[in-house]
Amino acid sequence: MRIHPHLRPLVAAASLCVLAAHAQAANPADEPVRGPFWSGTILLGKDNGAAMKGLAISLGPDRRNHVVYDLDTLRVASAWS
Repeated sequence: MRIHPHLRPLVAAASLCVLAAHAQAANPADEPVRGPFWSGTILLGKDNGAAMKGLAISLGPDRRNHVVYDLDTLRVASAWS
């Protein structure tokens, strides 16, 4: 496959970006980066669902307080600290 000479730097830069992203994701020692909220099915116990479409939000400066908002029923489903 022939690449136009003007596009070679762009292709090289894109390849380096892909390789760098793969190298960062391949390190299992890194902990996943988690923001102040998480969305998905939130369970309170083995068979006790708090929210099928939930939004779990971490509160406070140390993120030790949490609240789950049910996006389906538009209610606060649970809170804990």
